[in-house]
Amino acid sequence: MSKLLSRIFLVIGILLLTAALVIGAVTLYLKRLNDAEKILKELSLLIPEPYDGYITEDADIQMPVTECLGRDYIGIIELPEYSRRLPVCSDWSRNTVNHIPCRFTGSMYDSSLVIGASDEKGSIDFTRELSLGDRVSFTDVSGACFDMRISEIELSKDADREALCDGEYDMTVFVRNSLSFDYTIVRCTLQ
Repeated sequence: MSKLLSRIFLVIGILLLTAALVIGAVTLYLKRLNDAEKILKELSLLIPEPYDGYITEDADIQMPVTECLGRDYIGIIELPEYSRRLPVCSDWSRNTVNHIPCRFTGSMYDSSLVIGASDEKGSIDFTRELSLGDRVSFTDVSGACFDMRISEIELSKDADREALCDGEYDMTVFVRNSLSFDYTIVRCTLQ
């Protein structure tokens, strides 16, 4: 009888621990999603009326940065076919990139912008649905809006700087696939 009782308590303990882990993960997910929505709302209020952005040969032009809720941002990336608008942090952070896209390197003004993101729910979680020709826009914090189309989509086991900084495209977005640990690299060109 005591062996049976011990096993029952063991199973109950394992179930309670599993439930606690699931509740913790769901709570963290909901907090991150809420934070990203709050940041997007506040950042949208700080960006002036959009105007057509342009690429320049002057490589010294730095992207403007705006502080919003304690973090610096360079703009908003939008994928209209998927009803997704996301803020883009100005600096790369492995912790932040799991729920908010971050600039990995470069500038939109000289066609060298590389943005990293994840496929976690609420971020760019639809990489398998992306198609060539899909619209992408990036609006910087000064209001310069760059309308683009997806020109190339590739899968890669790693996302090294040299491969990401291919000069043929105006913007590159790479998305870490959390289940397969590979990357979807999306190349965009101005319309």
